Amino acid sequence: MKNKIKILYTLMILLAVFLVFAGCVTDPCTCGQGTCHGCDHDSGCNCNPDNGGCNCPPDKGGCNCEEGSGGCNCEPDENDKYRPSKYVFLFIGDGMGGNQARAPELYGNTVDFIRSPAKGLIYTHDYNYNVTDSAAAGTALASGRKTTYGSLNINSDVDPTEHFKTIAEYAHEAGIKVGVLTTVSLTHATPSAFYGKSSNRWDEEELAVQLIASGFDYFAGGSIVVSDFQNDFLIDAAKGAGYYVARSRGDFEALSPVSGKVIAFPPSEKIQNDGSLFYEVDRDYGDVDHWTLSDITRKGIDVLHNPDGFFMMIECGKIDWACHNNDAERAVGEVLSLDQAVKVALDFAAEYPDDTLIVITADHETGGMDIASGYIRFTSYDHTGVPVPVYAFGANSSFFNGNFDNTDIFYRIARAMKLKVKSQHSFY
Repeated sequence: MKNKIKILYTLMILLAVFLVFAGCVTDPCTCGQGTCHGCDHDSGCNCNPDNGGCNCPPDKGGCNCEEGSGGCNCEPDENDKYRPSKYVFLFIGDGMGGNQARAPELYGNTVDFIRSPAKGLIYTHDYNYNVTDSAAAGTALASGRKTTYGSLNINSDVDPTEHFKTIAEYAHEAGIKVGVLTTVSLTHATPSAFYGKSSNRWDEEELAVQLIASGFDYFAGGSIVVSDFQNDFLIDAAKGAGYYVARSRGDFEALSPVSGKVIAFPPSEKIQNDGSLFYEVDRDYGDVDHWTLSDITRKGIDVLHNPDGFFMMIECGKIDWACHNNDAERAVGEVLSLDQAVKVALDFAAEYPDDTLIVITADHETGGMDIASGYIRFTSYDHTGVPVPVYAFGANSSFFNGNFDNTDIFYRIARAMKLKVKSQHSFY
C-alpha cells in the first residue's frame, strides 16, 4: 500500500512539473470571450509559457482564463452561443418620443411597431448638455460615443483629431452591404452620422464628399444636399466614383442587386422643401414620383439582399420638423409613414425570421408632446431631454430590453451582428 501511495504521489509531482513547464498553471488572463479549462492545444487556445498565460489565435475568437482553471482549453461562453443577426434594419424616428409614437392611435390608427416583443428606453444627453441635437445623438447611435452639440463622429471637446468609426463602417469593412436612407437630405445630421466626420453638421459639401467616398452600397432620400445646383455637381462626382444615380421612377424601380452602388432620389420638382420627400399628408398619392419611406426601404432590400447580409439605417426625418412647428397632423402622418416602412421590414423578416433584426428608436424628442384627455399639445418648439423609446423585433431583439444610454444602441447592434468593434463596453 505504501509503495502505491509513493507511486501515486510521484506521478502527481511529475504531472504538476509538466503543467508548469507547459505554461498551463497560470494566473488569470483575458484574451477575448469564453472560458478556458484544462490544457488542450487543439482547442483553439494554446498555453504560452513566455507570458505565463494564454495565446489565443485571433481566428478562434479568443477566451477568458478563469482563476484556478489551470490552462487554456477554450470552451465557448454561454453568452456567445447565439446566431448573429444577418439582416439588420435600424429605423430612427427623428424627434419621436413615446407620445409621438402612440399619437396616431388617438385618431383611430394602429401603430404596429409599438407592439414589439422587446422594448426599452434610452437616455439622449450629449457630451456636455442634457438636451442634444441630431448630430450628437446620431453619433451616439452610430458609433457608441458621446460628442458635442453639432458635431459628427469626432472627439470635439477633447481631441478633434480623433474620429469615431460607425456601425455602418464596421459592417462595410466586414463585407456586409450597407444602406443609408432618409426622408430628408442625405447630408442632414442623422444620415451623416453613419458615414461622416465633421465639427460642423451644416457643412453639406464636405459631408457629400465623404458620402461618396464611403463606398456604401445604397443611399436614398430626398436629395444629396439642399441646393439643386450642388446636387447636379455631386451627381457627376458620384458617377465618377462608380455610383449609379437613379432619379426617375423607372430607373428607381429597375434597381436590383446587380445595379452596383446606388444613390437614389426623386426629380427636383418632386422634392417638397429643403431637399426632403413630401410629408405623408401632403404627397400626391397618384404621383409615382412622390416617393415614400416605404418605397425606398423596399428598394433597399432589393438592392442589398445577399447571402452575407446587410445593415440598413432608415430615418423618418420630418417627425422632428413637424414637432418643431407644433404640427400634430403632420407629426402623426410621419409616424404612420414610419410604421408602413417598418411593415416592409417585418414582411422581409417573416421570410428570414432567424436572421433578421429590426430596431426602431429615436435620436431625441422634439416639441415636448403631451397627451392629455385624448388631445395632443406641445410644450416646446425645440428638442427636449426626455428618454425616447426603443422597439425591437426578430433575431436577438431581447438585447434591446431595458433602460440604457443611447450609445448602447451601437454596442447592442454590434453584439447582435457579432461584429468585432473597438470597445471596452461592459455589454459588448
